Amino acid sequence: MAKGRKTGGRTKGSRNKLTADARAIFGETWQRLCPDLEEWIRRTAEGEPVPMVKRDGEVYRPVLDAAGNEVMVRKDADPGKAAELAIKMAKFHVPELGRQELVGDGGGSITVKVIKYGEGK
Repeated sequence: MAKGRKTGGRTKGSRNKLTADARAIFGETWQRLCPDLEEWIRRTAEGEPVPMVKRDGEVYRPVLDAAGNEVMVRKDADPGKAAELAIKMAKFHVPELGRQELVGDGGGSITVKVIKYGEGK
């Protein structure tokens, strides 16, 4: 710095090349994963279909319906985890709003005065 001023390097607020490259690589990867994302979340919510089995002595046999087809059940279904995944993914597309606390004079409470239209000042 010369005499307290910036004289070289990047301009204030500009991103460095490494950050720009990393963001570009992440963006490309994200675009390739997006088509699969909905399926992953749905599978997490619904679980994997597996045949229902019953124990017959030492042997497990599939349970059959009246038509002779295997009865399927859902294994490891976790709708809560699926919702959590969807919310986490939403944060990449919808920015979170910052929380702000409103305080009155001296850090105290706020006084709100409601004035109806047509009434005095």
